[in-house]
Amino acid sequence: MIPKAKYLAILLLCAASAFAQTVFPFQGLGSAQFFDNNGQPLTSGVLYSFQAGTSTQQATYTDSSGLTLNPNPIPFGSGARVQIWLTSGAFYKFVLCLQNDGPTCAPADVLFSVDQVPGNPSGLNNGTTFVGTFISGNSSPATTGILRLATSDQICWRNQAGTANLCIFKDSNDVLGWQGDAVKFPEGACTLSALNFDFLCASSTNHRWMMANNGGSQSQIVAAGVDINTSDQVTQLHFGATATPLSGTPPSTSQFLQWNGTQVVGAVPTFTQAPAVTSYVRQELSADVSVPVNTNTTLTSKVVTMPASGCPCRALVAWSIGLQTGSSGGFSAGINDGTNTFAFAQANATGSVGGNTQIGISASGWSHQTYANNQVITLSLKTESTDTGYTVKKAAAQGIVQNSGMDITIFSSN
Repeated sequence: MIPKAKYLAILLLCAASAFAQTVFPFQGLGSAQFFDNNGQPLTSGVLYSFQAGTSTQQATYTDSSGLTLNPNPIPFGSGARVQIWLTSGAFYKFVLCLQNDGPTCAPADVLFSVDQVPGNPSGLNNGTTFVGTFISGNSSPATTGILRLATSDQICWRNQAGTANLCIFKDSNDVLGWQGDAVKFPEGACTLSALNFDFLCASSTNHRWMMANNGGSQSQIVAAGVDINTSDQVTQLHFGATATPLSGTPPSTSQFLQWNGTQVVGAVPTFTQAPAVTSYVRQELSADVSVPVNTNTTLTSKVVTMPASGCPCRALVAWSIGLQTGSSGGFSAGINDGTNTFAFAQANATGSVGGNTQIGISASGWSHQTYANNQVITLSLKTESTDTGYTVKKAAAQGIVQNSGMDITIFSSN
């Protein structure tokens, strides 16, 4: 026979089991904290719970036993924290209210409302329309996401010293910002790469930042340090473990880097650089020219102006002419700049009186002197002496590729 006291205890246990609900914690935690739109704990606020899609109140519970009902609306105490457990299989609509307005929250007091919240996690897989647990009270919040924030909302932490808030926010250009002074990343393999995406990661291989741009391979990012300063200037070089010092003075125009045995310095080139072409002109004879015996005759001339910059300059002149004579004798010619003669050449012809012997003669050479910027000179192709009479032909003569004349090229000079 069962004692009366024990019998009553068994009846009470059975009764409790009969009325207990299968419940799941609200937000997966059970203990929730609520805030107003200024981020202050909502100590005077309440949370209404309704059947999903209706204005009919629906029960929530104080703990995992599912035995004790919360008031509806649920009031908040110190710190605006409250224990909320939901009935498994049920779906809820929650309305956060500034204060207790009776059976429903007055529209002006509603901070947020969210519908179709499942009573247990499996409810998320049954085709319901629930998409979030918090919708911002500010205008134009996001339409998807667990947290639906408006453009002016921030997610904030208190700093370690308790003196300031550190927030993640979105600015007016839709760029994320962080009010702390640093972000740290764990090092990894840094292997990701994809078209239309740029990746940045901290490499565990070389302990440097790596990037992969638009499907490209990973490459190291050079950061300011002992070799490169914050202005992207090279401050020293490494050809091994020991740094190679620089002079500290950047090279000037026409200098190059040179190792002087102690440091890298800027130096003037000690080799002859290839001269740069600055101008070119072709000057041909305007007509046949008769050259008497032992006469200095100007065959053609050209006035040349040196470039406005890049000098001192020199002239390189190449000339060629075709000669016709009926006698035997020598012929010589060259280029004269008014001071010196250069590009000099001689030729001999063997002819007879009344004959029509044709020969070609050519030469090239540099001017003996240099010319200043904008200096004007006259370059003349002249005969120096002749042993017999010649006619210099305008048209190409035998052995001459082009018509009689001269090619003048001006070079900057070292």
